[in-house]
Formats: sequence, structure tokens, C-alpha cells
Amino acid sequence: MCPSWIWYYAEDEYPFFILGMANDGLSEVPGALHIYILNSTKTFKVGGRLNSGYPLPRKIRQVIISVPKGTNWIGLKLTSEIEVKGMRYPINWACEQHIDADGALTLVQNT
Repeated sequence: MCPSWIWYYAEDEYPFFILGMANDGLSEVPGALHIYILNSTKTFKVGGRLNSGYPLPRKIRQVIISVPKGTNWIGLKLTSEIEVKGMRYPINWACEQHIDADGALTLVQNT
């Protein structure tokens, strides 16, 4: 699983990310997907979780995450965990972009 789209916008100096999470598999996610954005020094970690089973197969679920005011978004890391039966397990993103050794996706400008 990997975000298919990541949009960035700022409102009153508060940065926001909208993630388009696509499930191109044949079954729903076997638990609750937790998605976080953190900085390289790990002084903040923001995010939340999707409802269990989402995103549904062949569907897209949008997620919005706000980071602290004035944060430069370039270099932030996107991580995820899956919660199954009360236990959380890290997820390595499965995408074309380079994934860090810790399984995180570092956000960079594409244009």
C-alpha cells in the first residue's frame, strides 16, 4: 500500500496534506491503517487512523493531515502501521518512489 496522490496546501500558515490512499488489492485491509507524518528530528508526529478495512479494494480513501504551523513540508516523512487485534505492526510502503531504510517515504517536490 502506498499513497497514490499527495496534495499539499497551506491555510493561514498551517500546512495540510491530503493523501489519496488506493487499494489495488483484492481484499480489504485486515485491520486499521494508521498514517503519520513526522519530521526528521522526530520532534512531532501527527496523523491518525482509517476505519478498519479501508481503503476498500479498488477504491480510494482520502486522508487529511495537518502539521504544525510554519513547518516546511520538504523532507517530512510519511509512515504507517496496521493495527490488528490491538497490536500495531509497521508497514513498509510498496511504491515506485525510494523508501528509506526505516520504511518511511520522504516527501520531496516532484516539479
